[in-house]
Amino acid sequence: MPHPILRKIRFGVRFVMEFAKQYYQAVSFGILLGISSFLLVPKISNLLPKYRSTLEVGLVGRFNETNLPLSIQKKLSLGLTTITENGAPAPALAKAWEVKDGGKTYIFELNPGIRWHDGSEVKSQDIDYHFQDAKFEYPDRTHVVVRLQQPYSPLLLSLSRPVFKKGLIGIGEYQARKVKKNGFILEEIEISPLNKNTNLPKIVYKFYASSDIAKLAFKLGYVRQLQDLFDVKEFKAWPGVKISEAIQNDRYVALFFNNNKLDKNLRQALNYALDKSRYLNRSYGPIPETSWAYNPDIKKYDFDLNHAKQLLTKSEKKLGKITISTLPAFAEDADLIKKDWQNLGLTVDVEIVREIPQDFSVLLLAQAVPSDPDQYQLWHSTQGTNFTQFKNLRVDKLLEDGRSLDGKKERRTIYMDLQKYIMEDLPAIFLYHPTSFTVSRQ
Repeated sequence: MPHPILRKIRFGVRFVMEFAKQYYQAVSFGILLGISSFLLVPKISNLLPKYRSTLEVGLVGRFNETNLPLSIQKKLSLGLTTITENGAPAPALAKAWEVKDGGKTYIFELNPGIRWHDGSEVKSQDIDYHFQDAKFEYPDRTHVVVRLQQPYSPLLLSLSRPVFKKGLIGIGEYQARKVKKNGFILEEIEISPLNKNTNLPKIVYKFYASSDIAKLAFKLGYVRQLQDLFDVKEFKAWPGVKISEAIQNDRYVALFFNNNKLDKNLRQALNYALDKSRYLNRSYGPIPETSWAYNPDIKKYDFDLNHAKQLLTKSEKKLGKITISTLPAFAEDADLIKKDWQNLGLTVDVEIVREIPQDFSVLLLAQAVPSDPDQYQLWHSTQGTNFTQFKNLRVDKLLEDGRSLDGKKERRTIYMDLQKYIMEDLPAIFLYHPTSFTVSRQ
């Protein structure tokens, strides 16, 4: 008599055979469908548009098409060069260049086959940065010649700024799709990845006049992310909100003096009277510590109230009152500085402003620092952008020499001296590198 297990096996085989006889067409169709799906579905799915998420981002500031934040510009386009992590220029639109005439002539050769987002080929005549004291020439479609009146060593870094055709038509991985304006001011810009098969999101940037308005937009759900904020205390207790931070080494917060109103002894006294131990990311001078040109031996002005009082007695400027003008983001800093200076016996006021005043005594704000140590525009006595009215002939000469030499070693020597003399004459008190925050809904 057959074993019980064998009987079960035989029964199972007969059942499958009978099932196959009756439903062989359906079974065959199912097998064919499975094989077809395995082979064809991946190919078909690659032809279909991918689902693309949308990220709404809020930013504070008034922008137009020519002064968009650099982070957005870099998504939309390229410059002739790009800047590496160590601050050196590298090829981008230009695949190579040569320097002639002692640094007064630059010849760039464009990479072939690059196209604008509108499909037209990039040609040399499309490239013009509208730099003052620089002439752009186009000997043919693939070469750009830049002629300078004087050598300018930071030129290659300056040419890393992305270029555009009219209408924000660029060359980058993202393309501008929709632009909403109020007059010349941008209210909103939508950008999408040029490559339809990428998983990068579509991004809608919305611009707000103040951080208060931007925060309200986030709370009401108009944006999912806020970038580049300085004060996010109110969001720390919010559920489902992620806060990330980054130290901005390319900026510093400083007290800028009106050098026509406050003399050197008074400026130094105010610096010694400040307790800077409360600043986590100290900034010690005009060139950040991350720069190859930073001078670690510059005067630090550590807190010394007694020395501050001695310097104050030598000051020729007997001010009845010192007013600190600042933006709302730095109001808390201004109040702490006010208390420190009151310890000198001074009368100090804090004035919250929405725009930088033309006439001020002390101005507290953040200043962007270029990747190159050249700061001619900020400190040279001939420049309208020198809003501190700082004038030092030795500093002027160092600024002129620093931007005209090409050798890194020679330039470093110049900028080491520049920092020493600026920190002695003290047109500003350098406080700290700010921390910016990004707030996101999870």
